[in-house]
Amino acid sequence: MLEVIVCSGLLLAFYQFLLARKVPYRAARRFLLASALLSLLIPALRLPILPAETVYLTIPVGAEPTGPSAPAAEAFPWNAVLAALYGAVVVLLLAVLVRNLVRIRRLRQASRLTPLRDYTLAEHPRVQSPFSFWRTIFLLQESHPDANQRAMIIAHEAAHIRHGHSRDKVALGVLKALCWFNPFFWMMERMLSEVQEYEADEDVLRAGYSVDNYRLAIFKQLFGYYPDLTSGLSHSLTKKRFTMMNQAPRGSLSWLRFGAALPLFAGLLIAFGATARPASPAPQSSDQALVEHDKVIRIEISSGSEVVQVDGETVALKDLKPYLENLISTEGPVQCISIRGDENAKMGILNDVKDVLRAIGQLKIMYTAP
Repeated sequence: MLEVIVCSGLLLAFYQFLLARKVPYRAARRFLLASALLSLLIPALRLPILPAETVYLTIPVGAEPTGPSAPAAEAFPWNAVLAALYGAVVVLLLAVLVRNLVRIRRLRQASRLTPLRDYTLAEHPRVQSPFSFWRTIFLLQESHPDANQRAMIIAHEAAHIRHGHSRDKVALGVLKALCWFNPFFWMMERMLSEVQEYEADEDVLRAGYSVDNYRLAIFKQLFGYYPDLTSGLSHSLTKKRFTMMNQAPRGSLSWLRFGAALPLFAGLLIAFGATARPASPAPQSSDQALVEHDKVIRIEISSGSEVVQVDGETVALKDLKPYLENLISTEGPVQCISIRGDENAKMGILNDVKDVLRAIGQLKIMYTAP
């Protein structure tokens, strides 16, 4: 969680200082969405690109006390409690998201619909402030609307639909619900709404509408109802939007600004997505290791008597050396000797078996015991 917060914070700071209001709005939108997604993806990566670590193990020298010890008190399940709290907030935020979608759907069903080529007009008396969601523009149902003002407002909302702003809002809303603990995701959502409004305003003015008439239309539509997740005329952005209408077009040297993000992405990838290369293959169980050898002789020590089992055959300990020599000369070189002992195996017999193996030059041995 901390890595996600750090990644998103650094990416958002980069956007605020180098990209905000200085690059095309579409590129700014994509950077914000990519930043949210990469903030989750990079800490989840485990790329083995760093040098292997040296691990030092501390081996206890003294014996553990053999006396009875008091039973350990059962620890409070903090992990389970925190996981339940995290999950509850996620479910709550997702439920709010679904509720807003349901409210928009119900409002559309209760509205007077006018299907057009690129979108559908939904008119309802409850819609005091126009807004759009997916491919529907919601307007106040009026008997004698101002045609010019209505055309500008529809052009604004149509721009939201054309650029897929509802899709961006839903995607970031889901990410915000999953990472509600991250304050930068909440800030990204606000900045994304700003960029979307700037982009829609830019399209309206490019269509040839007067800036003064457009501002007047916005003032008349400032206060009203529109659900969350929708693109609407919000008074909280009005001053910023009016300021951005007078700025020169952006895009000059944008590629240099985005190019500066590459070192940042690389640094985050190394800091949070890289891990040490393994120094050696993972430890294997005895059965896995024996499978790799071409020829294995299995010796089993199962009792205190002077006999052992060699590949299922009973052999007296005094005859073990000539028996193994004959077996090796008949079947070919041996890659490994497997010695398995049960709870009755005696250490003295094991030592005698090891002496025999040393005498015949078989020094690669795998030990297995219960």
